[in-house]
Amino acid sequence: MADAPIARKAAAGTLKKVVIITRREMLGALKSQMDGLGISGMTISYVEGFGAQKGHTQTYRGVHVDSALLPKMKAEIVASKIPVQDVVEAAKRAIHTGAVGDGKIFTYDVENAFRIRTGQSGADAVSAE
Repeated sequence: MADAPIARKAAAGTLKKVVIITRREMLGALKSQMDGLGISGMTISYVEGFGAQKGHTQTYRGVHVDSALLPKMKAEIVASKIPVQDVVEAAKRAIHTGAVGDGKIFTYDVENAFRIRTGQSGADAVSAE
């Protein structure tokens, strides 16, 4: 008899922040993966940056201009009930193409969070309930 998969749970009371920087066109796939995990909130910022891609050349009024910055999307998620590794793996599935420019994922410990409207703090402040 095969072992049933073990459901992972985040450690009680821990808050982790996941920052995902990738191509802007990956937003739909990323949001779909996060919805599937039960992530109830995500902040999206449109940013510019460079890495291995080293920017690109644009034509502006007929003149070729080297741009050192590329348009990117930054998604920020604070997870409390879903293990951070599950969030990272789902994000990797969503944004991986194998090409330069797929992006980066960073994880951080979060000391605390506060929901201003209700006064909740900690994991309660970031849950949808």
